[in-house]
Amino acid sequence: MSANLSRHSKDCIFQKSVEGEYTFISTGNDAVCALYVIADPEYVVEFEILRFDVSCTKGGLLTVFDGWENNGEYFPSQDDHPKPMDQRFSEFCGPIKPWKPFVTSQNVGIVLFRVPTRGNYFSVLVSFRKNPKPCNVMLLPLSDSPIYTLRNYGRRANCSAAFIYPMNFRILATSIGSQSLSGTGNLEFETGLITKCRKRGVRDYAEFMGGTGLGMDGMMVIQDVCGLDSLPSKKAIGIPCGTTAVRLVSTGSFEDSITFGYEPIIERERVRLCAKALMTV
Repeated sequence: MSANLSRHSKDCIFQKSVEGEYTFISTGNDAVCALYVIADPEYVVEFEILRFDVSCTKGGLLTVFDGWENNGEYFPSQDDHPKPMDQRFSEFCGPIKPWKPFVTSQNVGIVLFRVPTRGNYFSVLVSFRKNPKPCNVMLLPLSDSPIYTLRNYGRRANCSAAFIYPMNFRILATSIGSQSLSGTGNLEFETGLITKCRKRGVRDYAEFMGGTGLGMDGMMVIQDVCGLDSLPSKKAIGIPCGTTAVRLVSTGSFEDSITFGYEPIIERERVRLCAKALMTV
């Protein structure tokens, strides 16, 4: 696929989920634009700059970012990403040209660009590469298969599935922290779904979160769960907030996983209930 990024909208923000070559040619406008790319959760995104002529004059710049940005907040958050923030950005202009492909750590990435010099241009090839052990993912609220499993693959890591939408979640299965609450021995039987795991001192757990921004540190935990349970929960977890997430916190001592179903809360007026819902937590 080959497509031009034409500046049709005022904010010149483009969101794509298809591989291909994308080209931008400046008309002389100095707006900051962005190409947001989201792949399926089992892929990472590769950006390869094929052609590049962006002058540094007048503040011209092209930046590739490993993650997603919304209203100044980033996903994955700094604490949950394998790289420090300064290694998640690559900036180019003038003689500083991209010389190798840029590969994200998860299924989303952004190309930010400000090209005020008329006639300046760039072309970027977007490719999706298989990720055998995905950790952090961004999911679209509407899906043909609205079920996802978060896993730590035995790693010490915090893995999250984020949505920029109010969502209803239903827990389908959990295997988190295969250790008894007393801290002795391994579980070889189902405990059922356990809640309030952090208060119990359990170090491996999953959090259902909601808030107004992408930063995990700014979200409120609606519920946290752990335990070994192969049966679906009877009650859904509704989070009427503009941003929602399921976050798996793992010490690396166990093969943690949580499988959940999800569907959007369509009634947009319910978003105003977010603050009220968070206040009751």
